[in-house]
Amino acid sequence: MPFNLYENKNDENQNSSPLELFGMNQMISNTLDIFDSVLDNLLNVQINSQGIAIYQTNFDMAIVHDEILNRVEHRCKVEPPNVVILEPGGVPNSDEGIFESLEMYKKDFELTS
Repeated sequence: MPFNLYENKNDENQNSSPLELFGMNQMISNTLDIFDSVLDNLLNVQINSQGIAIYQTNFDMAIVHDEILNRVEHRCKVEPPNVVILEPGGVPNSDEGIFESLEMYKKDFELTS
């Protein structure tokens, strides 16, 4: 074979930057391991008696995507924003425009006074 099908931990590329600015954190390392495992499982590479690699081809990117989503934790980790969208009113610098804006504000927040 022109390449080795058997992988091990020593085959990983190592970061040789003395500053270690772009080192890989554990979460990224785990995610890449999941990607690798998903592809290994889908390909199901076998070496036959003649030394030829035989692998599965009965999947597409949609299947790869679904398999990765099943194994990777995905959710929004940010609180929803507190945003108030006011309706456009009249001229905001006039007394009537300011009064109208205050009335809309009171209505939106169900204020009584």
